[in-house]
Amino acid sequence: MKNLFFHFGRDADTHRPPEGETCHNCHAAVSTPYCGECGQKATVHIASAHEFIHHFIGHYVAAEGKLWRTLGWLFAKPGQLTVEFIRGRRGQFIDPLRLLLTISLLMFLVMKWQVHHLPTVAMDAQTAQGQAMAAPATLAQAQHKVDRSLFAVLSSASPQFALNYGKFLALPEQARDAQLWETWLRAGPTIMLCLIPLMAVVLKLLHLGTGWRYGEHLVFSMHLQTVSLVAALLIVGGMRDTTKLAMFAAMAVYILLAMRKVYGGGWIVLLLRTAILGFWLTLSFEWLTRTTFLLRFT
Repeated sequence: MKNLFFHFGRDADTHRPPEGETCHNCHAAVSTPYCGECGQKATVHIASAHEFIHHFIGHYVAAEGKLWRTLGWLFAKPGQLTVEFIRGRRGQFIDPLRLLLTISLLMFLVMKWQVHHLPTVAMDAQTAQGQAMAAPATLAQAQHKVDRSLFAVLSSASPQFALNYGKFLALPEQARDAQLWETWLRAGPTIMLCLIPLMAVVLKLLHLGTGWRYGEHLVFSMHLQTVSLVAALLIVGGMRDTTKLAMFAAMAVYILLAMRKVYGGGWIVLLLRTAILGFWLTLSFEWLTRTTFLLRFT
């Protein structure tokens, strides 16, 4: 018997398909588990919460045995995972996009946790009162620190940009560093993911005439950025400055070895290509991060 008191709309049964011997999608006759016309399953089933979570973890987050094998090859054998994928040996590894999404999900969760646990920087009343007075002077002094064209565009787009940015410059150094760190936590992983297709373009230009396809460069870029995301996780985890320098050096060596394994070539040309790629990555990431940070003042 239906509960009329809590019945405020149509019953769910009005949308559920009736049981029968025809496909629910194309209405063709079905006598097998799959429709012979459109390929859809003959039995319609809405997954429960437990089934949905299991399907999501197993098929999208890659929390299975292949994950550890793939990560082991990725870190222990720079470039080899890309070579295996291009050669068609893919059954024992997770595909590059799925691996990237798995690490990215972990990265975003850690970053979100860090943002909500950022320490608050106390500011005395005298400093707060002097912000408006100090803003014009500090703004003029900061011109050499900001890209002039970008500064001009943001200033013309928002009349409040110059004033807001001036107030930021009048803050104590600790407060400015805290805001910069918060911006990196929020935008850093997204920027790294956005650089992947652009990195593949740079690799394509660096290897013109060698026959490499853009999709193959894209696979290498996804593997490389997966390693970079893990390195970023270690930075967020509170590594010391000396350890960070060692990690950056290790990343440079990793990129060099990975380029050597995938693309080959002499060491001089290889070093030149690696240097160009590394310089482009550093410059692009810094510019995009700085732009993202400045947009908050518009």
